[in-house]
Amino acid sequence: MKVSELTGDLLDMWVAKAQGRNVRKLGDAYWDDDASCAIGGKFGESASTDWAVGGPIIEREKIGVTVGVLAETWFALRLADGVLSAKPVVRGATPLVAAMRAFVTSKFGEEVPEE
Repeated sequence: MKVSELTGDLLDMWVAKAQGRNVRKLGDAYWDDDASCAIGGKFGESASTDWAVGGPIIEREKIGVTVGVLAETWFALRLADGVLSAKPVVRGATPLVAAMRAFVTSKFGEEVPEE
């Protein structure tokens, strides 16, 4: 599956995995065994929608986020080894979605296995 197409709980699950957390599917949801908490869903941790969760990842990973010319798309990329590279530039409907896709891409590449 292309990281550029990840949204919602599936994106949040891959963000948790990119942080090295032990996440597994539990019914229709995802569970983080390390933190004993849900990922995504109505009550779970959501890095792609909650700045309190996604913001520290953006800061720690040095992810740059900017809005597109028409303000309909956000772009993000990660500063790697002190160098700002234009590849890969990742898009998203919100700054958090774009940034979390950039984070997942930096850890796993542009595609991840189907979950």
